[in-house]
Amino acid sequence: MQFFTKTLLAAALCTFGYSANSQFQYHQEGGVSLFVSPSAFCPVGTYWARLNVYQLNDEVAFSASAIPSLGGYFNSQTGGYLGLDLPVTIDANIGNRATDDSGSSFGGFAGLGYGFNLMVGSGSSKSHGVVFQAGIRTEFEFRGVDRRLTLRASYLLGSSEVDPLTQESPNPSVVGIGLLYGLGY
Repeated sequence: MQFFTKTLLAAALCTFGYSANSQFQYHQEGGVSLFVSPSAFCPVGTYWARLNVYQLNDEVAFSASAIPSLGGYFNSQTGGYLGLDLPVTIDANIGNRATDDSGSSFGGFAGLGYGFNLMVGSGSSKSHGVVFQAGIRTEFEFRGVDRRLTLRASYLLGSSEVDPLTQESPNPSVVGIGLLYGLGY
């Protein structure tokens, strides 16, 4: 058994090795998002924590991400919503901010993972399941300051099943869109 464990560890080190191509790099972004389901919608604040776990070169990296969002709004006539979104994804990053050493001013990403979304208020929505995300990143200078923006779209795949009493899905799909700013570069 000990031989098997050592062999497995050696294979993992060879696959993901401790070379220049597998540096762990931490990236973070913050901004605003809007989540919409068939029975609810909610604006939220979003924080994106991303850890690059494998770097192919200066312009391509694979990462693990956690993207918690929390927020809501209140309207005295229609009520309001409180929203929470908690996806965890594995992403492919290309170009701008894919790595600390990227020289590109434009880039993108795509990812797949698992998410949980809850919106409570005048109508409510609770979903969990596979989440897809993709978006673009850009960097430009404005008044002498670098601006690092990300446009992110996500889709949490719910169930098409409908509750016969409420005529609503107990696990609806949720669409999200967000605008985030790169922090700490």
